[in-house]
Amino acid sequence: MAMSTWTDERIEELKRLWSESLTGSEIAKRLGLKDRNAVMGKIHRLGLARKNFATEVQAPANDSKPAEPEEPLHPILLLKEWSCRFPVGDPLGREFRFCCAKRQPGLPYCEAHARIAYTPMERSARAARR
Repeated sequence: MAMSTWTDERIEELKRLWSESLTGSEIAKRLGLKDRNAVMGKIHRLGLARKNFATEVQAPANDSKPAEPEEPLHPILLLKEWSCRFPVGDPLGREFRFCCAKRQPGLPYCEAHARIAYTPMERSARAARR
């Protein structure tokens, strides 16, 4: 039977090094492991996470309204999971957007745009014969 790489002492050392914000590769070197995959797998299985200061939302210092971004968000960033992805308008124009209606299950488009995007086999076979 193979001996486990992860003894209680090594797990505690892993937790300590991870909390010091070392990378998986750096931790692997310190623990004498071949590569970072074993470290990252163990971190995942242990459910360890780091506090990500870049995504942390801070309350504004005063009651003023936050500044609006100068450029509006790209239309792709406004899509929801259920949004129709049919493009509307010139992709290079400022008015470009996506349909965003409720899409059909299993398709990226709403019912109306699915009819446009997907043609039945009979119809496309007739068009090919012309």
